[in-house]
Amino acid sequence: MKKDFQINDIEALRGLLYSCMEGDSETIMHFQEIFGEDIYNFPVKVRGSEIDKAADFYCYCFEKSRIFKRLFTYKGICKLRTYQYHILNNLYTEWKRTEKLHTIPAESLNAPITPDSKAEMVNFLEDYDFSYTTLLDGESISLNTFDNIINQLYDEEKIYIKLLSYHEFGLDITDLRVIARISGNPLNEVMDFLNEIDKRLSEKNEDYAARLAKLDEIEVKILNIEKQLRSLRQQEHEKNENHNNEINELERKLQWRHTQKNKLLILYKRANISLSYRDIAALLSVSVGTVSAKINNAKKRFLRLYEGESNEERKL
Repeated sequence: MKKDFQINDIEALRGLLYSCMEGDSETIMHFQEIFGEDIYNFPVKVRGSEIDKAADFYCYCFEKSRIFKRLFTYKGICKLRTYQYHILNNLYTEWKRTEKLHTIPAESLNAPITPDSKAEMVNFLEDYDFSYTTLLDGESISLNTFDNIINQLYDEEKIYIKLLSYHEFGLDITDLRVIARISGNPLNEVMDFLNEIDKRLSEKNEDYAARLAKLDEIEVKILNIEKQLRSLRQQEHEKNENHNNEINELERKLQWRHTQKNKLLILYKRANISLSYRDIAALLSVSVGTVSAKINNAKKRFLRLYEGESNEERKL
């Protein structure tokens, strides 16, 4: 944030942010002049990320008006710069969660995992498509296919599906207007409610990210044990009691690490970072029973459209 920039009127800030969410290009450029430098530098200066990742984080903050919606919750209790720091910190955690490809160093069992390691690198492709599997009972779906299908739904159906997948896709200003119409609540109240939800989800994301980091660490240790076992088993000429004991000890460690990994996977998969039916009901001013019925109907139509698209693709 520019040091000479001051906002004494919170409503003026909200007006600025609202215009940004409306897509006013001049206002967005003005916002970027004020806050852009801090946003761009945050991953490098605060979280120690690589410099070439700064642009990716910057784009993530502005996609789906994330930064505008978060700052909209500012109430003037603390300094704006302090509030901005916490928002960027939460957004960074969410952004790291959505990154698909993680590069993990395969090092010795006791060595710390560091981003600047020169050791051999092992790539892991993480599966974060929990919203998709919720819709398709374990079958994955591409983002393009999801967009194609969601745009064929009626407004109300689209809202229920998007809320079900809220932690992956968020909502745009058109969605917020539909929610305001369904609930009968003013748009600013809808945005306030969603920002409160965002805060709670951000806290859950911290736990989610911590579990993911622990899983990555265990996976590296498993790979190292397997590597050591392969090396020992290839040393035919060294077979003696000590050699066999070393293999047995590594096999014991490997079994223990797999058990540890499986327990963490259960917790990881149970992590619920989506909106509850109760949250959706409160947002739309309807009953939980109505939410359940509407989501069920919307999912059925979504799946019918998905099956239609899949059949068309098979014909090509």
